[in-house]
Amino acid sequence: MASPSSSQPTEQLSGVVKILTYVNPENGYFVAKVDVPGKGERTVLGTAPVINVGELISVRGAWGSSKWGPQFKAVEVTLSQPTMLEGIVKYMSNAIPGIGKGFAQKLVDAFGEDVFDVIENHPERLKGVKGIGKKRIDSLIESYAEQKATREIMVFLHKAGLSTLRAKRILDKYGASAVEKIKANPYILCQDIWGIGFRTADEAAFKQGIPRNSEYRIRAGVHYVLREAEGQGSCGLPVEVVREKASELLGVDYDVLSTCFEQEVESESLIRDFSGGVECLFSPRTYKAEKAVADLLLKHAKRPLAHTVKDIDVSILSVEMDMHITLEDAQRDAVRAALLSQVCVITGGPGTGKTTITRVVMECLQAAGMSPLQLCAPTGKAAKRAAEATGFPGQTVHRTLEVQRDGTFKFNEKNPLDADVLVVDESSMVDIYMFLSIIRALAPHTRLIIIGDVDQLPSVGPGKVLGDIIDSGVLPTVMLRQVFRQAAKSQIIRNAHAINRGDMPELSYLQDSDFHFSSIMPRDPKSETDKEKARSDIEKEILRLARDMYKLGYDPIRDVQILAPMRRGKLGVLALNVQLQAFLNPMPEKQVEFNGTKWCTGDKVMQLRNNYDKNVFNGDIGYISDVDAQTRTVMVEFDAVPVVYRFQDLDELALAYAFTIHKSQGSEFPVVIMPLDTSHYMMLRRNLVYTGVTRARKLCVVVGQPMAMKLAVERAQKDERWTRLKECLMKGLPAEMRREEALAA
Repeated sequence: MASPSSSQPTEQLSGVVKILTYVNPENGYFVAKVDVPGKGERTVLGTAPVINVGELISVRGAWGSSKWGPQFKAVEVTLSQPTMLEGIVKYMSNAIPGIGKGFAQKLVDAFGEDVFDVIENHPERLKGVKGIGKKRIDSLIESYAEQKATREIMVFLHKAGLSTLRAKRILDKYGASAVEKIKANPYILCQDIWGIGFRTADEAAFKQGIPRNSEYRIRAGVHYVLREAEGQGSCGLPVEVVREKASELLGVDYDVLSTCFEQEVESESLIRDFSGGVECLFSPRTYKAEKAVADLLLKHAKRPLAHTVKDIDVSILSVEMDMHITLEDAQRDAVRAALLSQVCVITGGPGTGKTTITRVVMECLQAAGMSPLQLCAPTGKAAKRAAEATGFPGQTVHRTLEVQRDGTFKFNEKNPLDADVLVVDESSMVDIYMFLSIIRALAPHTRLIIIGDVDQLPSVGPGKVLGDIIDSGVLPTVMLRQVFRQAAKSQIIRNAHAINRGDMPELSYLQDSDFHFSSIMPRDPKSETDKEKARSDIEKEILRLARDMYKLGYDPIRDVQILAPMRRGKLGVLALNVQLQAFLNPMPEKQVEFNGTKWCTGDKVMQLRNNYDKNVFNGDIGYISDVDAQTRTVMVEFDAVPVVYRFQDLDELALAYAFTIHKSQGSEFPVVIMPLDTSHYMMLRRNLVYTGVTRARKLCVVVGQPMAMKLAVERAQKDERWTRLKECLMKGLPAEMRREEALAA
């Protein structure tokens, strides 16, 4: 269809909205059937913050043609309340919550065209309408006022360049004060609203006439750079890096930024300190969190043991007999060290006996009369796996601390956990904020046992808590290196340790192995055409493998997980999810397309952020059980618990047939299929592939190029993270009290 341009004559068109054929809640784009007096129904296309059936619409634009016939493309849209009685009934029943067609007709019969004036200015007259009680009148007045205020706010936000979907989220956050807050400082949007970045807030500010050199803008840009760094795992950034990134983002000189830095540091809106000898900037929240973790952890570690295991060797032997196991001497030494400590760390790779040692320690402590013993992990899958392995009940950290709807925790320094022992498993993925909440919730007598694999990827959130604690040398640490006989039979475990050592894993086919490498290489590595064909072949092989896993007794959707190094590209998560959805869930009972994504019953999905109202958390995996186009909702079951999402909240979810290796932390899956291609070069690192391989419990299949595996294994460097926890811990403990080296087992 042709679009109006400056060379085309424009026309005016007015009428009543009869049918809304299509509305995109993301950007307000609509296709409507409009009843134009004297001309009949006309198809109108345009954008509006809010549009309802029954409204009066006035548009300016031009006619164009399409395969569906003539269409009027509007460049300006004005909407207002209807004046004709039939239109008023339709409008009220569609636009005002809680008013059905029958109720609307009753009001129009009573007051005619004056109905809006009566509701808004003379509500006492509503008492005269037969069959309407006080409760319904109050509800009507409230709904009408809310709808009117919402409309005014939505119009303002739309003019500010904010999409309809985002405008609804802003309205949910700020309510009636939304306009006032955004006029005062539009940059609060990128701080407070999920899905709004600096550039969107900057556009809104520009439309309000806020200059590019505004102090608000400069400060917001600097803080945004630091928030982005926290999202990538750092607690701060070197001053020079902040200056460089902020200058690029804002288009301002270094001198302007230097002045901003000084003002922000002076006002304590930013904190300047050193990390690894480099001068950095930190947000106060993150800086104080690292300092508080160090102070509280050291204080707790120095406390005397409230309960002791009287005869440790006898206790260990008794537990061995009950469990029908025999510990190696090194394992027994590790258990002994843990039993003698108020706080201890147990770290090691797969097959090194972390779980066995943890269970023996917990059994010994329980036999000594300590109770309750609590076991927690960052994710539901990790908590469930730890509980199955140790025999002790396990929960997520959020449920252990009992998260409240405002994101705070019931258990804290004023209301500590009732536990003699707290075990935190998969601690490599615990960020600095979560670890601070854990430490704050400890009672003075509670023992803390920290378990994790320090060689895995660190937390998605800011900090490298486990690594910094171990590197500081301030806590008793058991480092497990020996792979025990039974575990050594697993090719997954042998290859994982080879990767971690920097050795090339065994890729040749071994019958009955739990690790397979499907080699797919371009015929000519220098030919872009051949490389693209190889990527297509890798994609096809992944689809085939996932589908055919049912032949081995695995559910292709629930038991099989595709883990990719990157989000984008042909073999990235986004593209793979589209293909896997069509391949594994081709005929869903119900489906809807919203905001560019198809959502189907049966789909596997992942929650992308903590939602305390819904009690679901970042990384939780669920399955869509219902899609309701009438109520515009999708129901997702997380561990058989149904959770309802409005369409406009679906950006909290992502398809999860495939997700990144980073997102897989703390989880295990019966089957892992992992693409490895040289196009992933930027992400190919030893700890990334090591983490991906160790997510497989029964079978791991890597599909791709041996050269990609070689590149990953040879790249030992880890993501650079700027943190201060190690330094804070070391400063807080006299040198003579630090352990010289970890206990190796």
